[in-house]
Amino acid sequence: MLADQPLLGPEHLDGMIAAFANAGDGAIVAASDGGQRRNPVLIATSYADEIAAITGDVGAQSLIAAHPGALVSVEIGSAASVDVDTPEAMRAAGGAIVTG
Repeated sequence: MLADQPLLGPEHLDGMIAAFANAGDGAIVAASDGGQRRNPVLIATSYADEIAAITGDVGAQSLIAAHPGALVSVEIGSAASVDVDTPEAMRAAGGAIVTG
């Protein structure tokens, strides 16, 4: 499971994997929440060179924008919107940070 998206469950990922398999070669499958694209995103290996060329902490936004016809959205709801990347986000998601 994705450590920074604690609300994602196996059923969400299974749905995305099924959509990816059904979409065929060159697919890009993204989770969505209320029609808004979110993470995670599954990207076909045919885009490996483009992924390797991405610099910085920007994700695959430019890749997705360059291939809109390849994009398949899978609605998974709010589980796609909870992304815990900071201590504040962890607390907001109901988690706790334990030290020591």
